[in-house]
Amino acid sequence: MRGVINTMETTSHISKEKFFNVLKYVVAVILCFSCSFLVTADTHGIESVYNSSVESSLSTPTGTNDDVAPSPSPIPSPIVTPGGASPSPEPNNVTPSPIPTPIQNNMTPSPTLTPIPTPNKVTPSPTPKRVVPTPTPKAVDYKEGLKKLGYYKERSKDTNLNWRNAIVLFQSDHNLKVDGSWGKQSSGALNKRLTAAKYTYLDKVTTAPSKGKWITINKTKRILTLYLDKTVIKKYPIAVGNPPSLTPDGKFKIVNKIINPAWGGGGYAPPVKGGSPNNPLGYRWMGLSIKGGSSYGIHGTNSPYSIGTNASHGCIRMPNFCVEELFSLISLNTDVWIGSEEKLSSWGVTQPAY
Repeated sequence: MRGVINTMETTSHISKEKFFNVLKYVVAVILCFSCSFLVTADTHGIESVYNSSVESSLSTPTGTNDDVAPSPSPIPSPIVTPGGASPSPEPNNVTPSPIPTPIQNNMTPSPTLTPIPTPNKVTPSPTPKRVVPTPTPKAVDYKEGLKKLGYYKERSKDTNLNWRNAIVLFQSDHNLKVDGSWGKQSSGALNKRLTAAKYTYLDKVTTAPSKGKWITINKTKRILTLYLDKTVIKKYPIAVGNPPSLTPDGKFKIVNKIINPAWGGGGYAPPVKGGSPNNPLGYRWMGLSIKGGSSYGIHGTNSPYSIGTNASHGCIRMPNFCVEELFSLISLNTDVWIGSEEKLSSWGVTQPAY
């Protein structure tokens, strides 16, 4: 009997332990479900609070003091079951709403202003004076200019020769190199001459050979100049030897004067009587003190286009109208200096271009 009783007590004791274990388990399950329900309820409550806050902030008019969004309520931490057990998973049919991003404050803080340094005092530059440009002189037609100055004359039926004579006369009168062609240097001298109030020759003579009239022959520029002491009387265009060395350099005198000289042919052509339009000596001869005055001289020509060139065998050629004028102005024993421009300068005679 005692054994039965002992067995029953043992069985009762085991049953009690099982009962309490089952009871603990049931309580634990009930607690788990209760916690899960509370978490779900709290989450929906938070979402409701956030939604109402967002709607309230969006409906508030701009410019009021309600621009700042309310701070969200803190999210409760999930309840962790003892023993490290994870909380019960949420039901599959419930999708939690995303937590909205809080609205930022629309007010931008004012930037810090850096003071602008005061610039140094700048003294203004003086206003430059207005420069009035010098008007460019109007180009003058050289033919009109030569006519105006009196260089053009109708001495021949050949109009071209008349214009060429006008050019060589202008060139010699202004100490330009005589070549019979109109160029830049001639144009410049003409423009200057037309605007000048008064024209004077630029020649300079240190020591004249005579107080009376005397002559220079500039072989470089092909100009014959008649002086009275140190003053220019007249200038004439000429032709010299070809090459210029055929015309001798030196200081000579006029030893004879002949009207309508006869030409002997020079040993290479038939003679031509004096006064003939075909006479190479023209209508006047003034012999130099070289070999008696019959070999080298100043004379006219039957080849007027040769004036302004190196063309002769050594004599000095002049246009016929010029040689006739010169013939009447000088006398025997007139001094004649012949040389290049450099040679004349060494003798104290300079003839700069105008």
